[in-house]
Amino acid sequence: MKKSRSRYLQAVLMTVSLSAVVLAMADQLSASEPPKKTSEIKVLTPGQAATVTEDMGIYWLQGLTSLTLETAETLAKRKGTTLYLDGLTSMTPEVAEVLSKFNGGDPKMGGMLIIGLTDLSPEVAEGLAKHEGYLLFSHLASTALTVVTAEILAKHEGKGLALPALTELTPEMAEALSKHRGGKAGASWSYDADSGFSQGAGDASGKIRARSPRADEPDT
Repeated sequence: MKKSRSRYLQAVLMTVSLSAVVLAMADQLSASEPPKKTSEIKVLTPGQAATVTEDMGIYWLQGLTSLTLETAETLAKRKGTTLYLDGLTSMTPEVAEVLSKFNGGDPKMGGMLIIGLTDLSPEVAEGLAKHEGYLLFSHLASTALTVVTAEILAKHEGKGLALPALTELTPEMAEALSKHRGGKAGASWSYDADSGFSQGAGDASGKIRARSPRADEPDT
């Protein structure tokens, strides 16, 4: 009777131990896999970055507010058309340099980087300006742009540069950005706030037209 009870207890303890191991493995596996809805990802490890899925070529990662260098290196190697990092409000110069290498697996197209930076240092601008595809700063306001960073962005060697959050530019900034030609045929830069500035390759005027007032704007 005692032997039967002892075996029973051993069997119960073994079952509990196995269950704990299975649960631990499940938790570890869950932690290593990013959420299926990529826009909800808040933190991304290098391992997760290697397996995160794209949607129609776009990596929707607007939930990320920061990136480690290792994760950026992994993302830069992924195939797809766009890295959507709209929530990325700051980055180190090293991360900028790495992200500039993203081409989606197609060097001819170069890929698109959509960055949510609200501030842009000359060092970060230098790194991102090396991107050979399309570079879009979704939240970079006029107050965050300086003549120095404008001059650096004008050296962007990619296919297109867009600054849709700008509302105005000083003559010096406009002059600097007007020199953007990129390193690829058809390179252009644009400011797209309610039909604002636009500059395309082949336009040798070196000038940018002023923003047209919207219909609902009062006359001044």
